[in-house]
Amino acid sequence: MNFPQSIYIHLPFCLKKCHYCIFQVHFLGHSPTSSLFPSYLNRLADEISHTLNNYPKSSDKLPLDTLFFGGGTPSLFSSKELFPIFELIKKHYKINEMTEISFEMNPGTFSKQSLSEYLSLGINRFSLGVQSFNEEMLKTLNRGHNLSQVIESIEILKNMQSDKKFTVSWDLLTNLPYETDHKKQIFEFLSYINKFQPEHLSIYSMILEPESVFYQKFGFREEVFPMPNQDFCADQLEIIHNEIIKAGYHHYEISSFAKETRFFCRHNELYWEGNRSFFGFGMGATSLINGKRISRPKNLKKYMEYVENLRLGKEKESKGLLIEEEKGKENVKIVLMGGLRREKGVDLKRFGIEIRQFLTDFSENYKDLVEIGADGWMKMKGIKGFLLCDEILARIFVEIDRKALKF
Repeated sequence: MNFPQSIYIHLPFCLKKCHYCIFQVHFLGHSPTSSLFPSYLNRLADEISHTLNNYPKSSDKLPLDTLFFGGGTPSLFSSKELFPIFELIKKHYKINEMTEISFEMNPGTFSKQSLSEYLSLGINRFSLGVQSFNEEMLKTLNRGHNLSQVIESIEILKNMQSDKKFTVSWDLLTNLPYETDHKKQIFEFLSYINKFQPEHLSIYSMILEPESVFYQKFGFREEVFPMPNQDFCADQLEIIHNEIIKAGYHHYEISSFAKETRFFCRHNELYWEGNRSFFGFGMGATSLINGKRISRPKNLKKYMEYVENLRLGKEKESKGLLIEEEKGKENVKIVLMGGLRREKGVDLKRFGIEIRQFLTDFSENYKDLVEIGADGWMKMKGIKGFLLCDEILARIFVEIDRKALKF
């Protein structure tokens, strides 16, 4: 049993609920701090301690490859509050300059001083939740910041980079309501991208989820105004691909762009591999351990109760975990789903002979969208392949379900 060398930590607090959000988050209102922080961090530490102390491992500490703090808004927490979590992890892992330590931030929730303090913890990659450079769109999305706070936060990060080495990534959204011009938002993005040159960009197409405020309260529906239609979204993604590449970025995954390969998000690449083990800690977090996906309770109270039972040694009473075994056909689907999102694709040598032959035959029938290189890697062809990746995966999965293949 291999000891996972990557960790995800969920800090599930935000000031406001964005109208598109369905994440496991507890909303604070206008207060940037909460009396819940200490109790949550204590339970988080209890869960980490219990898990790492009881997981089989060698006597030597292994190097930690990636550590990712997501949310929520991790930048609502001070470095002082987070310091014990870092120290706890260091008891079980070697953390050095090669460890990618990512930290999600929202504009308006940190200062030059707090950024400096985060850097002192060893954080070397910051992901800034910009989402839009349009003031009205930020209001429509119900983001907790305005455009001036976006610019201020970007400048704090950029100015600090003159003295310290760290990576900056921006999160941006497309497929947004009330958009009627394919290019307007993209060129808003580009003016700031060209000016500040972040090392990494994550540009996501907003998904209208049935649980979201947009869907529940505003009655928004896919393909119905004010939501854009599929053709609009496809045209927009193609323009983004072309223009971001012109700006000097590498399109290495459907939603991800980087200046150089050293700026690729290693933690996300772990997820896209599909079957590499990692620990997840915190409310709603998921671990993947030797083919078993283990999800914690998504409700704050239930999560706290779950960890309290762990702490008291009442593991049989620690209800709330969802455990799903990913093997055979399901594992093949997950590996393909992550792998074909990447420019380099997926190595077919990871599969058995029957699956490899099936995917080779499938690729022959979709030569304009899919290819298998001489090295045995299957990948989508260019931006057209990326655009139709979900459709191709759906067709592959239908065939996998229909055929009695050996996995």
